[in-house]
Amino acid sequence: MPTQTFFNLAKDKQDRIMDAVLDELALNAYEHFNIFNVIRNTRIARGSFYQYFKDKDDIYNYFFAYITEKKMAYYGSLFSLDENIPFQKRLKLIYEKGLAFACDHPKLLRVSEKMVSSNYFLSHPSYQKGLAYAENLFEQFIIKDIKLKRLRDDVCPKTASKVILNSLNHFTTRDLIDKKTPHQQIIKHIDLMIDFFMKGLEK
Repeated sequence: MPTQTFFNLAKDKQDRIMDAVLDELALNAYEHFNIFNVIRNTRIARGSFYQYFKDKDDIYNYFFAYITEKKMAYYGSLFSLDENIPFQKRLKLIYEKGLAFACDHPKLLRVSEKMVSSNYFLSHPSYQKGLAYAENLFEQFIIKDIKLKRLRDDVCPKTASKVILNSLNHFTTRDLIDKKTPHQQIIKHIDLMIDFFMKGLEK
């Protein structure tokens, strides 16, 4: 993570640095990420930059936290177990909000394209930690609906959460990267996938 010196910077300067990181990640997967391009594009002295981040991994880890914070603002309370939302409706809302976020942040589509092609990224601790967190949340949503008798009680929540999350992420990322796919068509794909899974989960 960045040093305290980075967090002492003005917010606009922090954002300028992260925008440069985003630009570089949109061009190059982690394996070819060039920290000197980020330094050049931020117009910050090299010596000063290394007062904020010690290396490429430091930047990469903070990038995940930075983007996650931005994305969670779109979801509001959707990930709260206190919200009494049926699993099917919650799933649909989560992916619709995620789609809205992607449409509002087109650079992230290019970043996603580079990331999903990177074996390093897919095995990176930050990605694995985020995936495990999401799988656990989905598992808790399923458990809650089982207890409320909305879903079958013989469903394995852990297996169901992994299959649903990985499948939906794969198809939505594929559709988003394919810029020819209309927005409404992506929503239709999401609805069809959710309906398909729910037929196996519902009582």
